[in-house]
Amino acid sequence: MRTHVYLLSGVATSVDFMLPLGKALEERYHSTGVEAEYFALHPYGSWERSMWLQLQEARQDISTKAVHIRASVRGHQIAEHIMLKSSGCKLILIGHSAGGIAAIHAAAVLRRNGVNVSFIVQIGCPKHAVPAELRARTLYTYGVGGSGWKISDPVVRIGTWGGWEKGRSSGLPIWKPMLHAPYHIRKLPIIGGHADYFRTREPFLNEDRIPNIHLTTDVVWNFINDIN
Repeated sequence: MRTHVYLLSGVATSVDFMLPLGKALEERYHSTGVEAEYFALHPYGSWERSMWLQLQEARQDISTKAVHIRASVRGHQIAEHIMLKSSGCKLILIGHSAGGIAAIHAAAVLRRNGVNVSFIVQIGCPKHAVPAELRARTLYTYGVGGSGWKISDPVVRIGTWGGWEKGRSSGLPIWKPMLHAPYHIRKLPIIGGHADYFRTREPFLNEDRIPNIHLTTDVVWNFINDIN
């Protein structure tokens, strides 16, 4: 089965921002004899669209309510595009920043239409509710500094996975910070911050001379193969 990888960028992003990841994954698939193709989508628009409008839409999509009431306009548009272009293909959705939010919405819409997404990857994404049926197939990865513990991407501090759940003994609501979190969460020791996951050259090389793009690709590739 042919694999289609969709790269979903965040707000006000250049049209080629995520292409290094698409090319790297395509090469890895081809090296294993699998036919794969990648497509770059801009759910909220590229640099040419109003930043204010993009931020407003992304802010609406981040809410838990938006997931449950199926309110994401961009999620529906992406799902419709994928259903037309990728019928019968294995689907992987990878979103950076707000694109990771759109990926979840699109996957939920696809599922309601009988189309399963094999994997969803959120890179440097605000935290937001992931529907229960998608959590086992979703990876959340975020940048950390050289020490391996300090968050280097401020965007991942936005939002929450938390929610209220009735206590088993008391019956009173209890706040659960990981209630709506994806099952797979990985640190990514990149050089730089939010805009640097896909950098290919100096100064975004670690002490072993490995560029950020290789580290990011490794995390995504290992997740796909481990879950398979």
